[in-house]
Amino acid sequence: MDKNFAILVNSTDSFSDTWWPFFKLFSKYWPDYNGNIYLNTENKTYKYEGLNIISTKVGKALKKQNPTWSECLIKAIDIIEEKYFLHLLEDNYLNDFVQTKIISELIDILKNYDVACIDIRGKDASKCINPNSNIIWEMKNNIDYRISVPFYIWDKSKLKKYIRKHENPWQFERYGTIRSYFENERFYSVNTNIFNEKNKIYPYLGNGNYLKRGKWNREIIVGLFTKENINMDFNKRGFYKEEIKTLSKKIKKYFSIVFLFSILLSEFEIKLKKILKFHKRNFK
Repeated sequence: MDKNFAILVNSTDSFSDTWWPFFKLFSKYWPDYNGNIYLNTENKTYKYEGLNIISTKVGKALKKQNPTWSECLIKAIDIIEEKYFLHLLEDNYLNDFVQTKIISELIDILKNYDVACIDIRGKDASKCINPNSNIIWEMKNNIDYRISVPFYIWDKSKLKKYIRKHENPWQFERYGTIRSYFENERFYSVNTNIFNEKNKIYPYLGNGNYLKRGKWNREIIVGLFTKENINMDFNKRGFYKEEIKTLSKKIKKYFSIVFLFSILLSEFEIKLKKILKFHKRNFK
């Protein structure tokens, strides 16, 4: 692998029970990866034989008792020495071998072109424009979830501008995507005509999230752990159950829309100030 490439497993200390299955499967299904793996923690340190795991311990660096998800991510980016990294979550468990050769090709694309990131899970063809090669294509400027948390290879120098310290991961995906509309940067996706459900670059079951709201996703996790001889006490977290939408959740959704509108106004104001400043500097 390129020496300028690393893995970031974005996690939190309260999810430490999920780490050993992740690294057990990572070690098995990505045996030719020999670079750094940054495990984003607040205070804990974790090791797994044969893997170069660097626990970020960002809580100590931030000197805050309860730092936000985005604050932890920003600090982790500062700690990562490499220019490019694959962003994963602690429950993105592998179930087959990673296509290292393809990932190396994607890193070369990031190095040789002015690209912010590449989604290795892939966006639908209708959400992308003509590909620049046979393995990638460019995302349209106005698609939903142009920015997402897992399965993205990032140029870390370009990622920070899309993060706000107060946001949780869901807000980062939603509002970070909106912020990307105001930036003149390219966002790429792998070609899903080639890399799809039957041919994943980073193979996983389902959508790759084996946890839902901190609970195990029974549909895929039990089968995987049984197959891999991973003994897990599922009672500690329990299994996720679909929740009935209540009035309070509808109210939260309403305020979420209001907040979204405020984000749009804020980003428009930033752009407008830049335009006025440019006009004043060059035409007066």
